[in-house]
Amino acid sequence: MNYKLTTLFCRSYLLFMISHIVYKASVNPITTDEAYTYLEYVYTNDIFNIGVANNHVLNTFLISITTLFGNSEFFLRLPNVLSGIAYLITIGYLVKDSNYKIYMTLVLTSPIYLIEYFTLARGYGLSSFLIFFGCINYYVIKPYKYNFLISCLCFIASALSIHIYIIFSIFFILVNLRVEIKRNLNIFVCSVFISLFFSFYIVIWTFLIARPGHLYGAEGTSILGLLKSVFGFVELFHLESVLFLIPVYLLFLTTFTLVFSTTLEAKNLYLISILTLLSFFILPIIFSQPFPIRRVLIPLLPPFLLSNIIIFENYKEFKYKSLFAYVLSFLLLTNMFLNLEINSTIDWGKSYDQNTLSCLENPTEGILVRPAEYYRLINSEKLIEICS
Repeated sequence: MNYKLTTLFCRSYLLFMISHIVYKASVNPITTDEAYTYLEYVYTNDIFNIGVANNHVLNTFLISITTLFGNSEFFLRLPNVLSGIAYLITIGYLVKDSNYKIYMTLVLTSPIYLIEYFTLARGYGLSSFLIFFGCINYYVIKPYKYNFLISCLCFIASALSIHIYIIFSIFFILVNLRVEIKRNLNIFVCSVFISLFFSFYIVIWTFLIARPGHLYGAEGTSILGLLKSVFGFVELFHLESVLFLIPVYLLFLTTFTLVFSTTLEAKNLYLISILTLLSFFILPIIFSQPFPIRRVLIPLLPPFLLSNIIIFENYKEFKYKSLFAYVLSFLLLTNMFLNLEINSTIDWGKSYDQNTLSCLENPTEGILVRPAEYYRLINSEKLIEICS
């Protein structure tokens, strides 16, 4: 396809996705977990209460800043909205010199779960962007003096939101240890010291919330189930048809089969991602915790997808490479658009009207309690007018 046409398509598509994120974050009514975060931690100014898994500390802290300008849903979601915009702009920068612009763009944006959490006031979107940017910073752009330190800070910040991603940070340091010691010992020591300082607290917080019934996840699984779901990643695409299983399986299969013939940077990135993923399923067995599923896996998806596009870009011995890229891109794009919704979410379903919730004094359905409390609070001065 013509260079100008592919560039125009990618820019138009990314602009559309930015518009979708901003619009959905503006109009979609609050979900129960978002309302819980605001009422329990932000409104009460109890940001560092690490008693339950629902408090994604960095995300909660940023919400406490953005809600100084207003307490509507959009201001609660603004940290993740900005993360989503930054994610899409970074993709635009990443693909500008690629020979497979459309493929790269759609692979990195096709998981609807990932896009959706850029529109919600939860920590998963924020954590996803930080890990993605840290990987781009170290493995894609031209090396500079502080890129290892900057990436370490990104991964630590990601773990401050979703604590279990401290594992990704640890493996990143271990895999690159020998190279960074030789490259610049002082920066390496500084990076490790900062990482260890925050890791100490993050690990403590993780164990504080690791009580029965407090962590979101699956209580059991099987080897066959893990393989069929590619360790849970397939669910993040929210496939509308069995047909769309094919491109998703191919994404992960091609990465696995071609990784041994790619660059050292891509191999290391893939190794870190694989080790992190395996840890997510080994550690729960050791500590009798639920296995990560769905939204818990979202921040680990960008490193796997980034590995795929780096490997795909560098692999030359593929006769029908362009055709393969266009077919997969079309299927991924189709599934994405079939899943785009404005007034509903995958995890919490269709939302209730704001005014309806504001007038529910004693909601009986558990999932409506927190949203009703949130709307009654922010609309307290005009409840009579709304409910009359």
